[in-house]
Amino acid sequence: AEPIFVYSTEGSPSVLSHSLTQDGSMNLLECGKTYRVQVTSINEVTESTPIEQSIIVGQTPGAPINLRVTESIPTTSIKIEWNHTEDTGCLPLRSYILTVNGVDQTSLTITGDTTIITYDISSGGAIGTIYTLSLRAVNDKSEGLASDSISVTVGSVPNSPS
Repeated sequence: AEPIFVYSTEGSPSVLSHSLTQDGSMNLLECGKTYRVQVTSINEVTESTPIEQSIIVGQTPGAPINLRVTESIPTTSIKIEWNHTEDTGCLPLRSYILTVNGVDQTSLTITGDTTIITYDISSGGAIGTIYTLSLRAVNDKSEGLASDSISVTVGSVPNSPS
């Protein structure tokens, strides 16, 4: 295979030359770094114009774990907590996407080690309303897998006195 050239965009530019493996992957690239890749096709007659593209070496993050509702206030809010995924795809987590009843609601920007949010239900959280929630982590590569879904029934109607 013809070598390709990879230019690091972090620190001082350096040129690395690698051959593609049989499955089209490259070795020796550092996880979490951004590279500019230039590809040129060459045959016996001519050489193509190079195509360049930046790539981030990393993976899709894993799902947040232990999603749980820690407080539910009818007609007001639901407090949600979770644990960060241990699989960040070797890239920093940037945000989370909360899905409520199958609809993405908001992208939550991470500040520090945030693992708690309060979701506003003031426009429809009547007693007895059921919410199904899940959460996805986002890194610089892509959105990750959804956490296990949880359901919460806002408030409850008490039983009749006996």
